[in-house]
Amino acid sequence: MNEIQNIFNSLHASLQFTIEIVTQGRLNFLDTTIIVEKNRIIFDRFQKSTCSGRFLNFHSHHPFCHKRGVIIGAVDRIILLSHPKFQEKNLVDAIHTFLENGYPLHFIFSTIQNRLFFHFRNSKNSHFLSSKKKITVDKFFTIPYIKSVSESFRPNALKMNSKLAYSIPNTLTGGEQITRGEDGIMASQFHFTQ
Repeated sequence: MNEIQNIFNSLHASLQFTIEIVTQGRLNFLDTTIIVEKNRIIFDRFQKSTCSGRFLNFHSHHPFCHKRGVIIGAVDRIILLSHPKFQEKNLVDAIHTFLENGYPLHFIFSTIQNRLFFHFRNSKNSHFLSSKKKITVDKFFTIPYIKSVSESFRPNALKMNSKLAYSIPNTLTGGEQITRGEDGIMASQFHFTQ
């Protein structure tokens, strides 16, 4: 194994490979732990020990659909990537993380409940899917998000038979600088893109 790793690592200085060895029937790969149990492979959610648990804060200047999307994405990863015996623990851990990021409990529970119902309904109806089923593609109307203004465009998007999506116009570029002012106070200079 070491010889093969050395060959791979000699190909390019920027591409360096590591070897992960199975310990106690477990191997971490991307966001999952692969577990060999009773000659079967099952999966669990995996987070590195360096994971801070920080993501989009509930009090940040983003639309509710983005905040709901954070919860939906976490629930989807738990339901789709982990074995059912790990899902309850993973959901409880996710709820604690949402609370630490300022999400209200009622918002967390209602979003999780709706998403679990979505997965339950889809798994129940999956045997009815056939090649005859028509695939539809949603049309999106995208506008910059400005609190209490952008939401007013929703009726127009519905009239155009499309969904409304929000973009966040002010994002940091690689040009963020921290400088010391004349008075010796540190100041951040941010370059925003529109």
